[in-house]
Amino acid sequence: LRAKPILSTALGDVALLTLTELGAGVRVRVGGLVTARSVKFLGKLAATRSDQETRDLWWAELRSEMRAHARSMACSCVVGYREDITIHNDVAVLTATGT
Repeated sequence: LRAKPILSTALGDVALLTLTELGAGVRVRVGGLVTARSVKFLGKLAATRSDQETRDLWWAELRSEMRAHARSMACSCVVGYREDITIHNDVAVLTATGT
């Protein structure tokens, strides 16, 4: 089993793991489902470097919120972490979820 952590985490921080299956011998304690959403207006965002940094910041904020939700349930990691985006016209809905 290989897990891809999203960004590096500091000691004691919550790890976001994209793995979706655990081995048969792995013991787990599930704290619950964590989800964070954010609605953003795209407007005139283009493919420039500063606009890419803006979008990266949006995802970083969502990841931070996910970690805060997990910490509030005394969880050390989020398994099955996933990020999705839905775009309609000039509005984007960013969603992060995991267990």
